[in-house]
Amino acid sequence: MNLLLQTVATLLILPFGLLSLAAWRRMEGMRWSRPFAAWFPTGVCFAAVGAYSAAHALAAPYVQRMDPGSAAYGTAVRWLQAGNVGRECGVIMAALVMGAMLAVPAASVGRVARHGTAPILLAIVAGTVLTARYGDMELRPYITLLAVMYCIAVVVLLAVLLAGVARDGLDQLLWLALAAYAVKETFSVSLFTILAWWRVQVEPAAWVAFYWVNGLAMVVMVMLAFRRLQHARAGNAVPALFERLHAVRGGNPGRMLSDG
Repeated sequence: MNLLLQTVATLLILPFGLLSLAAWRRMEGMRWSRPFAAWFPTGVCFAAVGAYSAAHALAAPYVQRMDPGSAAYGTAVRWLQAGNVGRECGVIMAALVMGAMLAVPAASVGRVARHGTAPILLAIVAGTVLTARYGDMELRPYITLLAVMYCIAVVVLLAVLLAGVARDGLDQLLWLALAAYAVKETFSVSLFTILAWWRVQVEPAAWVAFYWVNGLAMVVMVMLAFRRLQHARAGNAVPALFERLHAVRGGNPGRMLSDG
């Protein structure tokens, strides 16, 4: 049951990334402006992470059938562990790219988004290779490393979400999708920290809950990306979360960033 739930949750990452890129491509002249350009690094990151995760999920059943004492098994486990770290490095880098897009002047948003693709992909590869070169890790150091990576991702994502509200830099649907992902990551931090530091024996039911949270978060994200694609196809602009309120407070209720 756990393996099935894990596989389903994992395989939903790629559709979210592809839908994000498809929605971004349909935005025509608004692609490289706030609050729409952030869909591009989001799509790049989750398409890459999703494809990597899908390969990981498909390989896991075969690894489980290997002889635990064999060299092939040790190598496979090492690279699977490294893949988890590498993918989280990619998520952190994508969040940093979005943070940079929110920090720069509006005219530079597109340039930052374009140049952000390489760092995201490089972070995934570098995180994987460097972790694999470290060698075999015992369970506790490995889980500790994951907890630290998840924690960094949560902090950066929360900063991006806050800046997105303050600067109207993320449209409503992307903001909600990233918030759902941040909730999933927060749950992961809590669970892995408990496992790493308190050495609690987690019951199978807890892992079921963990994978259900992951799966539900990804379902919500896929639905939001699909909805954004529908808006893009219809030529509708989606405003930032509090853009209307900011326009009213700024004394210009008729002007919206999402109006172009």
